[in-house]
Amino acid sequence: MTYEEARQYYDGLSARGIELGLTAVKKLLERLGSPQQRLRVIHIAGTNGKGSVLSYLSAILREAGYRTGTYSSPAVFGFREQFQAGGQPIGREIFAQLTGEIRREADRLWQEGTAVTAYEAQTALAFLWFARTGCDYVVVETGMGGRLDATNVLERVCLSVFASISMDHMGFLGDTLEDIACQKAGILKAGCPAVTVRQQPEAAGVLEEAARRKGCPLVTADLDRAWDIRYGLQEQMFSYRAHSGREYRELRIRQAGTYQVENAVLAAEAADILMDGGLSIREEHIRRGLEESFWPGRFTVLQEHPAVVLDGAHNEAGALRLRESLEQYFPGRKLVFIMGIFRDKEYDKIAGIMAPLASAVYTVRLPGSSRMLEAEALRDAVRRALRERRMEGKVPVRAAAIAEAVRESLHSAGRDGVVVAFGSLSHLGELRRQFLAAQERGEDMG
Repeated sequence: MTYEEARQYYDGLSARGIELGLTAVKKLLERLGSPQQRLRVIHIAGTNGKGSVLSYLSAILREAGYRTGTYSSPAVFGFREQFQAGGQPIGREIFAQLTGEIRREADRLWQEGTAVTAYEAQTALAFLWFARTGCDYVVVETGMGGRLDATNVLERVCLSVFASISMDHMGFLGDTLEDIACQKAGILKAGCPAVTVRQQPEAAGVLEEAARRKGCPLVTADLDRAWDIRYGLQEQMFSYRAHSGREYRELRIRQAGTYQVENAVLAAEAADILMDGGLSIREEHIRRGLEESFWPGRFTVLQEHPAVVLDGAHNEAGALRLRESLEQYFPGRKLVFIMGIFRDKEYDKIAGIMAPLASAVYTVRLPGSSRMLEAEALRDAVRRALRERRMEGKVPVRAAAIAEAVRESLHSAGRDGVVVAFGSLSHLGELRRQFLAAQERGEDMG
């Protein structure tokens, strides 16, 4: 099997859609020798911030000298970025080889009446690769929820981590914050320590009760214990006092976005807990890991004149944090938006949060997805949001192809404006390619 054939295989499985549950992935992993049982794991759940926390924590572990694997989803700028060991993505040849093994067993299961989804097969590939490549620790984020997510077959969990929990994937996880938090809390393992950001009261109550029932010590990484916070596009700094009483002064991160300070605080607290659990992590490892970490697609600044920002804000909470960041970093600047969002997201709410900030909005259709929302439908949602705020006619809104939206947004923003491309993560890679191509053509000066 070639790499291209392997990719085609997963594309074919994707037609089966999403199926929450552990039965199929457990059967598949058992056929592959149960590699997940050989992995020591930090498991991350949450709605927003999982990938950034994964990046910070894995960098800290690498700085401490551990060979560290990471598994995340979805892909943003490259498919193989989801599977990394030692900070490097899986090679094309080993990816194809492992996919061949997985396909043989998945086909046998299909003949026996068990269907394996693309996500389950890719999860099995990650665990198989991590076990064979000899990872000391692996940092894994859930794809959706937690209790019934394919990653929840992991058993040797050292720490459960909860990023911010908010409303998303309601069709799968439930219609209330309590329901969603209950699904996320499903990653807790009996007696295993856990750490969370400060959650909304409904979610916090669910996590606290679930942790109590399972005997899990639960620590809150509280932003109130951070001080001397300095925001910036190129560098952000903060000091933090961990639950243990240790103080970490003047920590630096390269990730922009006001919300990244909270994510970094969570990672620092998690590392502090792992330190108490016996891992050879020192303050210098936390410091260097935070500073070296980078996670694409989260308030990623591509250029300065005009400024171009890519952000994966695809739900209400993400939009609120994006708006907060824009108001912090670009007060008084002209903002031009490019929006592309899946149809199963609360795009009306996102439009209501973001559209009033804009001087112009371009809506685009996401490429190659069964969950696609037509650019015209999203355009109409933005217009409705503006009408409700008595701004109809004040902000031009156009549906456009991605290449056209990039070209016209750069022209509209001018040299001193800001182009913000946001929404579902799957289209950020194409947007990045189009912006870089525009730079090469000299179209980035407005």
